[in-house]
Amino acid sequence: MERDTFVLVLSCEEDDNGKGLLQQCGQIIDMMDNFMKMYAYIGIGKRHTQVSELKRAYNEADEALEYSFIDEKSKINFYREKNRQEVNSADVTRKIKELYVEIERGRVENTDRLFEELVEIQKTQNCSIHLIKNSGISIQNQCRSILDTYDKTIYEVTGIEDSISKTIYRCRFLKEYVQIMGTIVNRTAEAVHIAVNKKKSLIHDCEKFIDENYAKNILVADVAKHVGASPSYLSRVFKEVTGQTIIATLNQKKLERAKDYLENTDMKIFEIADALGFENTTYFSHFFKKYTNVSPKEYKGGRR
Repeated sequence: MERDTFVLVLSCEEDDNGKGLLQQCGQIIDMMDNFMKMYAYIGIGKRHTQVSELKRAYNEADEALEYSFIDEKSKINFYREKNRQEVNSADVTRKIKELYVEIERGRVENTDRLFEELVEIQKTQNCSIHLIKNSGISIQNQCRSILDTYDKTIYEVTGIEDSISKTIYRCRFLKEYVQIMGTIVNRTAEAVHIAVNKKKSLIHDCEKFIDENYAKNILVADVAKHVGASPSYLSRVFKEVTGQTIIATLNQKKLERAKDYLENTDMKIFEIADALGFENTTYFSHFFKKYTNVSPKEYKGGRR
């Protein structure tokens, strides 16, 4: 039917109670395991009497084969009609949301724990293999989005070269699925943690440079060059972390310093303008009034 999957259609007597079939399957398993070193798993559908029921029989056998996804030791599985969770429960949905939050915060230990708890809930609630894997696809999509904000890709972070969605869907056992998803969740949180620390360091260097050079009429490009980042990236990260733009920060520094000069020194207005890197007194006065609604002269005279 597909890679590593074979379908056998067998006929048997009506009075066969399944013992003969089970015995044959056991022989196949033993032969494959012991002599061919190919570890086979068998799913067996219900007995049907019409050729038109072949598709139904196949679907039953395929579903029975999935039982070994959770229990790897279960190598021969008969189809059994059983209610299986096909929609995420409130507990699963809540746990996934908690996982997203911790990944976005870069808390590696918490993300590992929450993912383990999520899998345990899904096992306890007898979630279908498709539901479990679909949850994995949703989680890896969220990881992609989170990494995009740090200009990283999920392939770069996880080291997985093949399509991640296909890799998840191809998982034959829960152990394999947990290993792959654990890598995705762990590496994404770790990358976020590193990126956040780098952001903090970047902003610290940026603010230090501004503190030391705001009076030199520096531009965003000058700040970006000093910290080794592109102006666009630095502007975005600076606004994200501090809540204001680099230009606004520069202007705020100049304004605070201008007020200090006017309040605590005998410097002339033209001297203050020159000290703060303004081209002329007129431009300085316009700048000062824009933010205080009074001119430097009025401010110095006490009309604050």
